[in-house]
Amino acid sequence: MEPDNAGNMMDLFVTFGTRGKEVHVKGRPATAKMEPELLHHGNNRNFSSPENWVWALILDTPLKYPQESKAIYDAYPDFEKWVNGEAGFETQDEWSFNYNSDLVY
Repeated sequence: MEPDNAGNMMDLFVTFGTRGKEVHVKGRPATAKMEPELLHHGNNRNFSSPENWVWALILDTPLKYPQESKAIYDAYPDFEKWVNGEAGFETQDEWSFNYNSDLVY
């Protein structure tokens, strides 16, 4: 993400019904209304699972989303490598260029 002209970073997040139940992009801070006890693995505000899976993404390019009940790592074979920092992609969303067309909309 790039800062705006004033140097501010926009933090996009989703709430589920009420504030406090927030899903943020990995590496971005929670708001003051975040309820840390809702995280499944303690007070980690990294917004990823213990296995480093993320709940939200910000991409520079459109994403064909996986079909219902299809895992993103099956629809996008490079996704898991990118999440775990294993792949040497030049851009953050380069993993999304390689997808299984039978598993996406």
